[in-house]
Amino acid sequence: MKNTLNLLSSIMKSVFVKKPGGAEELYIGSANIPTIKSSEVIIKVMSSGVNRMDIMQRQGRYPVPPDASEILGVECSGLVEESLSEKFSKGDKVMALVSGGAYSQYVASPDAYCMKIPENLTFEQAAGIPEVWITAYQLLHLIAEIREGDNILIHAAASGVGCAAIQLAKLSKANHIIATSRNFEKLEYCKTLGATTTITCDNENKFASKVNEITQGNGVNIILDPIGATYFDENQNVCTRDTRWVIYGLMGGSQVNLNIAKLLFKGTSIRTSTLRSRPYEYKRSLIDQFTKTCMKKFEDGTLKTSIDTVFPFEKVKEAHNYMETNMNTGKIILDFSHQFQN
Repeated sequence: MKNTLNLLSSIMKSVFVKKPGGAEELYIGSANIPTIKSSEVIIKVMSSGVNRMDIMQRQGRYPVPPDASEILGVECSGLVEESLSEKFSKGDKVMALVSGGAYSQYVASPDAYCMKIPENLTFEQAAGIPEVWITAYQLLHLIAEIREGDNILIHAAASGVGCAAIQLAKLSKANHIIATSRNFEKLEYCKTLGATTTITCDNENKFASKVNEITQGNGVNIILDPIGATYFDENQNVCTRDTRWVIYGLMGGSQVNLNIAKLLFKGTSIRTSTLRSRPYEYKRSLIDQFTKTCMKKFEDGTLKTSIDTVFPFEKVKEAHNYMETNMNTGKIILDFSHQFQN
C-alpha cells in the first residue's frame, strides 16, 4: 500500500470525537492522508453527508466495523486525486459510499464503491446520494422485495432515506405510498416527492386506524421502520397477509412486549437491515445495481436529491445539533470545498 499523492504535506484535516457524548465532543484535528492499494482511489472531498449513524457513533452507541476509520462519515462527493483503479482517473467527479472517514479532506475508497456524478448535480447534491439512496434501494428491492401495486408505509418519511424511498416506491409503481412524520410541513414536502397520503403522528404514536382507512382495511404490504419500539404495536395493526416489515433503525427504542400471535396469524415477516457492516461483495453488487437502475433517473430529473442545509465542515457541531432537533427535511451536508480554494 502506498500514498501516491504529490502533495507538500501528507497531513489532512479531519473531524474526530474526543470521547463519547454530545456534539461538543467533536473537534477538527490532523490525520495522515490515507493510503491506497490496487483498485482503490483517493478522493479530494468536496462535500460529505451527515447521517443518523454519525450521531450514534459520536455517542458511542454504534458498533463501527473492524476495518472502518475512527473518523466519522460514510458518504461523500469530490474529485479523484489519485487512482490505482482502471475505472477512474485523476480529476473524475465521483460520489462514494465509504466505511468511514468521509468527514475529512481526503478519503480512500474501493473503486467499486464510487459512482460518477451526473453532470446536472452539484457536489452538495451528490454527497446526499450514496448512503441514503443506496440504503433506500436496498430496503425496498433487496429486503422488502417491492412489487408493482404494493401498499407501502414509510415512517420518518422526511428523512434522507424516507425521501429517497418515496421516490423509489413511486418509480416501482406502488399503489398507496403512505408517509408519516410528526411535522405537517415536512409531510407537505413528501407529497411533492410522490407520497399519495400523509399522516401526522401524534404524541401517542397512533396511525394504524388512518392507514387502514386509507387502504380500505387492506393494510400495507411493506413497512419501512427506522423507529422501532414506540411504533411497534401500531405497525402490527396495519399488517396484511405476508407483510414485509423492515426495521432499519431504533430511534424509538429497542425493547418491546411482543405478541407473536398477531405476526403468526398474518404471516408477517420482520426483517432487519444495516448497510455499513455488509461485506465487500454485497455492497459492490448493490452499488452496481443501484447505478444501473437509478443514475439515469437522476440525470433526467425523475429522481431528485433532497438537501436541507449545507454547513461549512468547521461547523460540524452545529450540523449535528441541527440533526438532533429532527427539524431537517432531507439531507444535511458538510462542505469541504472552500478548504481547497486559493
